[in-house]
This record gives sequence, C-alpha cells and structure tokens, in this order.
Amino acid sequence: MKDYSLLTTLKALTISNKKEVKVLDKLYKQFIKYEQNFPPFEEEHSTLDFVLHHRKVYLIEYNYKVIGFAIVDDNLLDSNFLESLYIIKKFRNKGCGKTCIKRLLDIYNEVPFRVNCYLNNTEALMFYYKQGFLPYYIGLY
Repeated sequence: MKDYSLLTTLKALTISNKKEVKVLDKLYKQFIKYEQNFPPFEEEHSTLDFVLHHRKVYLIEYNYKVIGFAIVDDNLLDSNFLESLYIIKKFRNKGCGKTCIKRLLDIYNEVPFRVNCYLNNTEALMFYYKQGFLPYYIGLY
C-alpha cells in the first residue's frame, strides 16, 4: 500500500490568496453537500464567508495538490475546536487525515483539542476514535 502520509502537508490558508480561496470554495461546496447527509445540519455557520473571517482554515495537500481542508476555532478559552475535516473521497483511508490530525495537534500543542462530529457519521466517528479522541459531549437532536 502506498504511504500517502509522507507527501501530505498542512498549509494555513491566506484570505488574500485568491487562488487558495477559489480552491477552498470548490471543496467547501462538496463538503456542504456531504454534510447535509447528517441532520441536523447547522446552516448559520456554514457560509464560506463566515468561516474565512471567524475561523482558522488549513488546506490539506498531497504532492502539492489540495485534497481537503480543516477548519479550527482557536478563539476558545479552554480548548481548540476542530469544526470540520474534509478530504476528497479519492484520498480517504490513505493516512492523509491521520497526518492532518497529527500536524494540527503539533500546531496547537499547548491547549486541549476537541472535534465536532455528527453522531450518525459513523465513518468519521471511527476515524476520530482511532486518532485517540473520546466522546466529550453527545447531543441528540
């Protein structure tokens, strides 16, 4: 099996870089479409404009090609919060997400890290569990 983790990088998005924002916009639309499979979908914070101005966005690259993104709320007092991690289907289950989580934990190493995941998104729940995350709060809607 090919080791994708060696060529997977995490890059902070720069709002002024129109090319990066355009690539993110395309991926973000795919992400929103995917997220709508997991009700209740929270639309109030789902606009790209909101994300770009209120969250830290990282582009996930494999061999210099953007394959996904991570959105982090690092404005909380007691922890950092991974709101979204999205990798295009072709690159899932190849170690890219695991590498991304490791790099995020390195970046935010001084403050606890929490993740957001829909209870019925079993693929994501299993992924986060394998990365060492445990349930903190489970809300039923």
